[in-house]
Amino acid sequence: MCDVNNNTQLPDYDRPPVVEVILGVQFEHLPKFKNAHLGSFWNSLDNDKWCIIEDAPFLPPQFERFEDTAQWHDGLQLRLKREAACRLQIRNSLQDRMIQVQNSRFHFNWLGKSGGKYIRYQEVFKEFDSSLEQFRHFLREGDIGDIQPNQWEITYVNHIPCGSVWSNPEDWGFFKLIRPPDISEELAVSESFEGNWHFVIPPQKGRLHIHWQHVVGASANGQEEEFIRLVSTARGVIESESSVFESVTNGLALGRRVIVSSFKELMSNKANQYWGLKNDNT
Repeated sequence: MCDVNNNTQLPDYDRPPVVEVILGVQFEHLPKFKNAHLGSFWNSLDNDKWCIIEDAPFLPPQFERFEDTAQWHDGLQLRLKREAACRLQIRNSLQDRMIQVQNSRFHFNWLGKSGGKYIRYQEVFKEFDSSLEQFRHFLREGDIGDIQPNQWEITYVNHIPCGSVWSNPEDWGFFKLIRPPDISEELAVSESFEGNWHFVIPPQKGRLHIHWQHVVGASANGQEEEFIRLVSTARGVIESESSVFESVTNGLALGRRVIVSSFKELMSNKANQYWGLKNDNT
């Protein structure tokens, strides 16, 4: 795939709350690919490095559609045929990288920790690109076929702990999509909230999905705490005017720009300063 480095200016933070970045591609079902190939693919990797494996539920196909009758919730397309297929998660020995593969999906995860060093997108993309090429090589060598991408997807997961930019639900206005409730505290007091927002990436290149969840449980550090889990996913179509894999590269870069720029615009000035917003270029 092509080089992702460009001169696009994006917000840059010293201490962003991002704890996970996921780059992925969805592709057409491969008739010859069976569950047994998941283990064979793992064996084709460096097992000293990629040494932790776990089964995970199969992810159904998703498409961002823009027909007159289509709405954002139609992006989820369920298979009518029952499948015993599964997804394999392969972690490295440091548990800061993960490859996820199934018949129709390939994802690469950077796994961070709250307050830890943030890895730059170019490095994550390079590792995703290399791992995807290893998977494609495995498919070709096994006479299984090659992937035909039909959707790109990028996700940023942020953990915003209590005691950082918020201390109670009344402080959640730091995220501009949430308004403090207009209700007397004598009647009711805010306790928790979970919500979703969906935006079209013009001109119908995909969508940005944002999910807010108030969590009391294990954080990215593995410790029990109270935090906001803010997940931003950009997903879009494969452009027909360029090569398929160039379209995947360009789509992921577009999704990254939309996620990072919208994060800055949706946060209050105080919150942006807390995370060390330096300027609008990387």
